[in-house]
Amino acid sequence: MPADEQVVAAALNAAKQADQGDPDLDGLAATAVADEQHRYELNREGEVPVAPVGDPPTALIVSRLVLWLASHGLGPDRLAVHMGIALDSAVVLVPTLTVWADGMLPRSAGSVGYAVPDGLQVVAEVMAADGELAARLTEYAAAGIPQAWVVEPGPDVVYRYVLDTVSGRYEPTPGGEQALSLFLAGEPKIG
Repeated sequence: MPADEQVVAAALNAAKQADQGDPDLDGLAATAVADEQHRYELNREGEVPVAPVGDPPTALIVSRLVLWLASHGLGPDRLAVHMGIALDSAVVLVPTLTVWADGMLPRSAGSVGYAVPDGLQVVAEVMAADGELAARLTEYAAAGIPQAWVVEPGPDVVYRYVLDTVSGRYEPTPGGEQALSLFLAGEPKIG
């Protein structure tokens, strides 16, 4: 069987097992490792959405964010691009960028090739504000991740959210919507 057919077969097998209540996260992780050009995720419905890692404008935005964070003292052990996060036993998402607490390196969820969200301070997504984004923010909030940043390409606008620990939902930060260029001109507000 050709390699691309093996990748699709592994993703379908993970989805099938998820439908039976037993997702094959190890198989899904192996599939993701074998195909660096796509993000493989597992949603609450047991589906395995597959999406390209990003187009050139997205890659440039991610580069700008990483360099900005690094220029403010966040080292490579605190930043990860496209790292799969097992939010719980049923949901795996691959945020565009993650920022981790100082001294809390990402650690694997058991034998699975995904990280657990312990120590995760910020998830950043570079994507259009749509229904998929709303579902992702709901999952990140349920996992207790303190902050979410969304960069909408095209207008290059940043939306910042902070977790309200009482409601368990993200609330926009005051003045949370701003141009990416202005956002990057300021200091990162993490933790």
